[in-house]
Amino acid sequence: MVERAEAIRTLTAPGQPFEIEKVKVWGRDCLWFKNGPPTLRQLYETTRSDKPFIIYESERLSFEDIWRRSCRLATVLLNDYGVRKGDRVAISMRNYPEWMIAFCATTSIGAIAVAMNAMWQPNEMEYALNDSRPRVLIVDPERLERFLQCEKAPRDVAVIVTRATKAPPAGIARLEGYF
Repeated sequence: MVERAEAIRTLTAPGQPFEIEKVKVWGRDCLWFKNGPPTLRQLYETTRSDKPFIIYESERLSFEDIWRRSCRLATVLLNDYGVRKGDRVAISMRNYPEWMIAFCATTSIGAIAVAMNAMWQPNEMEYALNDSRPRVLIVDPERLERFLQCEKAPRDVAVIVTRATKAPPAGIARLEGYF
């Protein structure tokens, strides 16, 4: 039986698919996958397929489904919300498929996904939003209710809600068609 360390050495050796090389990143030596995609967007794009990616209750989404929905949401983030490389997009929801779509959309445009704990109460959510200063907050209905209880959360953050069964309050976007 091959030991873990030996398997890793074999897979990452020169000429192998997962070859590792030393590169300088911001002036520091780092180990890097030589054949890896240079961006997350390229990783998402090159792994598109009809194979199942997310199964949630009766919903089945393939890698291609997630790619397409992520592209639609990324376009909205760029064009409607002005999100740019380095901006933050907070994601606060339970483990819905939209969580992954929001993450892929955000990171594919070079923005930073701020993963917020879905169990946080309003005061914890408020602290995280003030600390991270996202341009956009993407929530499910339960997290929207918690956000609305935040008295000192930044008011310049745009809010998008998904899986809403009723119309959100004024100023909050409901983008079901983009997910």
